[in-house]
Formats: sequence, C-alpha cells, structure tokens
Amino acid sequence: MLRSLPIYEVHASLQHEQGPATASQPQQQQQQQSQFLPLSQAGQPPLLLAPVGVSTKLLGSRFISSESATEEDILCKHLSIHRLSISDFLVQYLDAIAPEQMDRSALIGTMMYVLRNLKQITTDQDPSLLSVIRDLPLIPTRAAFSNPQQYGRDPVPKALLAAPVHLFDPRNNAFQQLLDPLAHFPAPPFDGSSSSSSSSGVDGLEGATAEGAALLEGLVLCGL
Repeated sequence: MLRSLPIYEVHASLQHEQGPATASQPQQQQQQQSQFLPLSQAGQPPLLLAPVGVSTKLLGSRFISSESATEEDILCKHLSIHRLSISDFLVQYLDAIAPEQMDRSALIGTMMYVLRNLKQITTDQDPSLLSVIRDLPLIPTRAAFSNPQQYGRDPVPKALLAAPVHLFDPRNNAFQQLLDPLAHFPAPPFDGSSSSSSSSGVDGLEGATAEGAALLEGLVLCGL
C-alpha cells in the first residue's frame, strides 16, 4: 500500500525531461517545482535512489529526493527501492543528457568524486566502472576551459568533452610536444593541476595538487 501512495518527493525534472517552457511558466520555474509520486505507477518505470556522490543537479524526476542516509536505508530495506550503480547512471542517464543541457559544475563535481574514489568503488560496489568510464565522453578537455572565467558557468559543448581512451597523459613530454595542448589533454583539475591553473598550453601542471594527481591517476586506470 505504501508503494502506491504519492508521498515520495522526487528531484525536479531536468530540461530534457520537460516540454518547451511557456510564457506563464518559464523553464527556470518548471525546474524548481517539487513533485510527489508513488514508488511505482502503471506504465511508468519505478523510482530509484541515485548513486552516492552524484550531484543533485544531474538527477531528474526518476530519482527520489531523500533527507538522509537513514531514510534511504529504510527505502531500500523495507520498500525494495533500487539504488542505481554509478556505471548504470553514467550510461543510462548522464550519457543521455545533451552536454548543452548539463550543469558544468555538477558534471565536474560528479566526475571528480567518481575518479577520486575509483579504486574503492570498483572493489566494493561496481567492478565494471573502469570499462564504462573508459569509453564515455564525460571528461572536459583543456579547450573547454581555455577561458578561466568559464569554470562552473556555461555548459560544456559536446565537442569539448572526451572519453579517457581518447585523451593523453600530460606528464608525458613527447605527447605534449606532438599533440594539440587544448584538444588532446584533460582540463584542470583532471590533468593533475588545480582548477585555477592555466589550461591553455603545456604549462597545465604548474599548479599540481594532491587531489589533481589522484584524479589523473584515476583517468590512467580508465585508459588515459
């Protein structure tokens, strides 16, 4: 009975889930509206719990908005709500969102979390994650941030996102000399530097940080 009651708050619909905004209901207002739905509806896919570490700005109306980890545990144990793995989320949801509709800071924050915790996630929860990330174009190249003022603002154009398998390790001097410094290397902090470092040339590692190094090592594991 509890599953059929419309008492479960879900995240606001993402832009690609909505129709065109109307004059009386602009897009921004539509995105801010809360919805309460039953856990399962005839003809509709069931509601889900999002993977840990995914920005709420990337979650749409398929995902339950919970108040705490305790609430999520109750939903899982007593109401059989499925928590999506990061691999499934990246393939089924994130890769399906047009980059132009994706919040830039949310994408960066989510991929930073995934790469930072890659070894633990693949060991404990999601062994297929390495092969999934390897081929998904979700890492911004340096060309995406050739203007430092772009950080966290406009969406990243699809052409400026790349899969790890199509990027190169910026620590390799030969790669730096032979390849386009903007198109073929990950943007900070994924290149081992801080996000405030220059991303316009071979000096992208001048602001190297421990976190940046961990992110770069994560990309190497994914086929960089």
